[in-house]
Amino acid sequence: MSIKYAEEKIKSFLQADESVNETPFGQGKGGVIAIKGKWGTGKTYIWNHIVDEHLTTHENFKSYAYVSLFGCKNLNDLKGLIFFKSRPNENEGSPLEYDRKASVKELQDKISSALHKAKSYPLVRTVLDAFKEFNGISTDLGLLGWLTVKDTLICIDDLERMGGGLETKDVLGLVCELKDQKNCKVALILHDEQIPAEYYNFREKIVDVEVLYAPTTEELFEKIFGMAKDEDNESILKFIHYFEIVNLRTLQKINSQLAELARLMKGVEPEVRICAIYAIVVLNAKHWEGMVEKPDSARKAVEKGLLGIEYDFTDIFKAYVEDGWFDKKEISGQLKKASDEVAESKKRKDHSREWHELGEKYMHGSLKDDEADFVNALVSHVKKGVTLSRLNYAVGLLRELEHDKEADNCIDAFIKSKSKNWEPGSEVFDDHFIRREQIDKTLEQKVQQQEALAEKKYFKSIDVQKELGKIFLDPENQIFTRDQVKFLASVDIKNFYDFVSVEISPLVIRGLKQCLEEGHTYGDLLDEHNRLKTNVTEVLKSFAAENKINALRMKWWRLEYFLKVVDEASEEASE
Repeated sequence: MSIKYAEEKIKSFLQADESVNETPFGQGKGGVIAIKGKWGTGKTYIWNHIVDEHLTTHENFKSYAYVSLFGCKNLNDLKGLIFFKSRPNENEGSPLEYDRKASVKELQDKISSALHKAKSYPLVRTVLDAFKEFNGISTDLGLLGWLTVKDTLICIDDLERMGGGLETKDVLGLVCELKDQKNCKVALILHDEQIPAEYYNFREKIVDVEVLYAPTTEELFEKIFGMAKDEDNESILKFIHYFEIVNLRTLQKINSQLAELARLMKGVEPEVRICAIYAIVVLNAKHWEGMVEKPDSARKAVEKGLLGIEYDFTDIFKAYVEDGWFDKKEISGQLKKASDEVAESKKRKDHSREWHELGEKYMHGSLKDDEADFVNALVSHVKKGVTLSRLNYAVGLLRELEHDKEADNCIDAFIKSKSKNWEPGSEVFDDHFIRREQIDKTLEQKVQQQEALAEKKYFKSIDVQKELGKIFLDPENQIFTRDQVKFLASVDIKNFYDFVSVEISPLVIRGLKQCLEEGHTYGDLLDEHNRLKTNVTEVLKSFAAENKINALRMKWWRLEYFLKVVDEASEEASE
């Protein structure tokens, strides 16, 4: 049953004509409606929404009470709960917003009024005086107040979670009394997978109408997220469809979390924002719905067409979904980094398309003498931003056409645009497409100068001892990377000595061997590797010269290059 039909049935139940003795729900004004549905689909939510609206515009109920049977132990407790939870329908605001912590005086006034009608006010006044300091719910007071309950709209929820001392038949018997003797209308909210068997034995006599509340995913989505057809909402709907989330409370959590994160995702590229939304939905599906099979990684989500790009943010949002807190700085940083990468990728794609169009127009689509137009178009394209390899190619074309000034201007514009954020190793020639002899010498020289400045700035900003630890003490670091070779070559002898003397271990010895290995480095880093070998050798010589046991250790470590250098030095000394 869709939300629309279920709402119509509930409204019809509430608005049944009270001016006649017989209603569509039986004799008198009373009636019982049973609202069934799966766990978490929003049965209580939709009931409260409709009742709130009804009670603020109608006066056919004297009061309203919502009662949960969760933990309710016996019938007397239930009677007392109905009385104490009753709120007057004064048509001034919603009874649902009424203060549920009624004062002792309010309770006394209710019972005093009830017992005054029973002609026993003087006697009971004495009893009430004894309860002036009373702060809780008393069974005796509740039973007395139960006598006043009539013409009330009552919702009884959580039938499947009532306490052990209360039986279904007792609850249904009380509902029958409310309906037939007290002119009350009662709504039973039932989890259809856990409805007690006794309900089916007695429902024919008690229940006037049953409503199956089985909203579609789209209907639940519209209740929580609204009907806006923007990219975010379309993605959320697609994700909750995929994970089959039909629990309204889970959807409310997702909506609340995304609303809180909206400020952090402001200005983020749409593709990255969708990946963040996916992470939030995945984590909620796992944490609240207990799903272990479907929640897929970002990579699988891309393969299945759920995401356009692969960014996995589950790690940074995990604590937020499961524990309720998040590191704003970390999340903002990672979202911005991913967004910048996506923006740069889009930019490169646009440039690639423009480059292709430029070639099609001037190289494949014309035999005119339009050199000047081609040069202007090429220079304009380069200055918008290109890769280093494409710049090298463009500069080669300009020099071939003897436009050296324009070529140099393109190089200067590239260096200037990159200099502020230049990091060591961030700009390299792609050796898959460019042979070394094809690299423009002016461009290569200026890139090397900028690289040297970036390395100097980088090495000044880091903790040398800490970085050495990351390189030497990592068990997985079998081969130094290009950046690590550059860094190690920049470390002076003193820093090496201090590190080895404190951190000496099999891992450090393995790293020293790697520093001294011959013929095992990057072809364009021969100078750096030679400098590294020289520095490490000097450090080891210093240790060996300190005492005999250290000299023995150097041999024990089997550092071939070092031993070779030492032997050559000994031979020279003997000669």
